[in-house]
Amino acid sequence: MQRVGRSPVSKFYGGGKLPVIAVVGLVTGALYLIVGQPLQHKKEYQEINRQNRAEIDHVEKHTVGLPVWKDPFGPRPEHH
Repeated sequence: MQRVGRSPVSKFYGGGKLPVIAVVGLVTGALYLIVGQPLQHKKEYQEINRQNRAEIDHVEKHTVGLPVWKDPFGPRPEHH
């Protein structure tokens, strides 16, 4: 049986290596933007979030009938 030569496309892509490398690079870049950037610039992101949250009217956004949200990690009120 005669072996058929590789197509020009498979020669260009290196037998599937280039697409795999490209996907790994894209995923790594996306993860850096989502996780790495905020971790490296923590103060900037905290200030941006503080400004964005200050613009939200919590009374307007509150759903009627639900209890008001309380910080689960905040100090607990003392009951006598």
